Amino acid sequence: MKQLYFILLSLVLLSCSENISELANDDRQASLKQENQTRATVDIHNQSTTNPTLLNDWENVQTISLNTSGNHNVTAPWANGTASSLSESFRKDIKKEDGWVMLFHTFKQKGLDERQNYMLFYNQLTGYIKVFYYYEGERASQGTQWYIKTANGSCLKLFNLTNFLAFPDDVADINMAVFSNQVGDPTKGLQTGWNGFEFEVPYCTDYADKEFILGAYDKQITKYNFLGNVNLNSSGTITPMGGISGWQSTVANLAGQGAKSLIDDNLKKSRKTGNNTKNDSTGTFGQKLADLVSKIPAGNYAQAISAGLSLIFGKTTVTNNYDVKLTTTGKVEFNGTGTTEMTSGIPSVTFNLYSLMNSEQNKNITSSFVYNLAEGNGHYVGVWSLQTLPKVCFRRITLIDNPTNWQLYSDGSIYISYVKVKAPGYWTNHTLVVNPDLKELGTFKSAFSGLMRCDSLSGKVYSPKMIDIGDYLHSSLAYQDKEKCLYNLDGNIETSYKLSSSERYNKREFYFDWGNIDCGRQVIVIKCNNKISYKGKTFDIQQTRSYPASYHIDLGVVEDVPYYNEGRRKIVNGEEPFYEYKKWRNGIPIIDYE
Repeated sequence: MKQLYFILLSLVLLSCSENISELANDDRQASLKQENQTRATVDIHNQSTTNPTLLNDWENVQTISLNTSGNHNVTAPWANGTASSLSESFRKDIKKEDGWVMLFHTFKQKGLDERQNYMLFYNQLTGYIKVFYYYEGERASQGTQWYIKTANGSCLKLFNLTNFLAFPDDVADINMAVFSNQVGDPTKGLQTGWNGFEFEVPYCTDYADKEFILGAYDKQITKYNFLGNVNLNSSGTITPMGGISGWQSTVANLAGQGAKSLIDDNLKKSRKTGNNTKNDSTGTFGQKLADLVSKIPAGNYAQAISAGLSLIFGKTTVTNNYDVKLTTTGKVEFNGTGTTEMTSGIPSVTFNLYSLMNSEQNKNITSSFVYNLAEGNGHYVGVWSLQTLPKVCFRRITLIDNPTNWQLYSDGSIYISYVKVKAPGYWTNHTLVVNPDLKELGTFKSAFSGLMRCDSLSGKVYSPKMIDIGDYLHSSLAYQDKEKCLYNLDGNIETSYKLSSSERYNKREFYFDWGNIDCGRQVIVIKCNNKISYKGKTFDIQQTRSYPASYHIDLGVVEDVPYYNEGRRKIVNGEEPFYEYKKWRNGIPIIDYE
């Protein structure tokens, strides 16, 4: 079995807002100097004189001729003996038969845009974009961050998966994402030879007339303060811009033995501490996850993920080649004396993503696409998305046990105490949107996979002014580290109530009214199971994403509340529905649905 890979623990680069502005200004100036930079790309519209077969037949290319003047030939990143610290899985996972297509490269001709050494791949079956860059080692590099942004600053749905929480097709709030280098320590920047990064994109169609700028940015720092030792080994971070107070969320990629040791360490610590966890960077599984993982045969991390880890980490699993990626969030703080932020000296490249996949002239046609370019335009990246945020609707009324622990008063009434009420039931709903280019290749089925309360993300309290029904349920821990804290939706509350002397004999069914649970901090996990047949192979692909919950109130349930106070039935807290009271106490507006 091939080695499993696992997107884990991540880090967020601390950067103040003016520095982000400086980066944007630098890039705007660079783009003005290279107005026609797309002429440097080799794609379905433009051919190469020095590397004529690279775009369409890259798997059979062993050496690549750089644009730098002179005889500068380098070994391709997927070939044996290449100069790179990239993992073998990252370098060699570019096969056509697995859905990869090269959208462009910049190795066009000698002397043209020297040091612009890019290749951009896209996996049509998983929705991953992968970028390679050959660094010629011409200058010192430290803290290098790659970035992709829209040339005009517009926000696009393409970046909706670059945070721990994904967003649906009706949201476009991000115009730039920053990625740390996939190789080595994030403080060391680029390494001579092949560097790179990858990230997942949702299916979206709002970028057809937009151009993107791909480039790099250095942060030279003489003194470092890292938040957590594990983060030191993380690579491939994804850092969307526009974080609150300068902090930015990240997604990181950790593979091989690093992933194995992290799961083992988390499980070992969970066995020792249970739910009394320390808030450290390595993370701790809650008892439910620890129990599930501990029952899995040693080393079988694919089963461990299926057992429940995908609830905590978004993931993509391709059964055909046993490749597993998981996502999480974290941060690294760079500070100290002598801090200097600067452009990296690496030329940026401007490209139109839509034009790389659509052609009216049908020049230099590649057979790597899952569709026929000759049949027209309208082709986009991404496999699937949700139409809107997934909905959760909580049941308002819960049946409780008949009283057993009660106290009789002189007037014949009784007081019942220590009544346990289990967490309210719920149902969820969502609408899946699938890339039409893929529909004929297989089946795509999505399903609800889990519901959790989120207390913190990126090291900060999540929605600090918002309460959640789980705050009152004594819920069990799902997962916790320095950057995030998630709880299961389980547990119960204790309540008490009084029955009059007549109710003692007339009432036989007792109910608890939760009120309208129309707000909170719940996160819904959606799993999409895709079975795709392509080039004689069958791929079973599972992808999991976490979304903020959208709360829905069933008006029919609201209208039925009086029914539970009729005849032999009684709502024990009818004068004070539970969540309505909690919202009132916390200054949250109460909506009248009647």
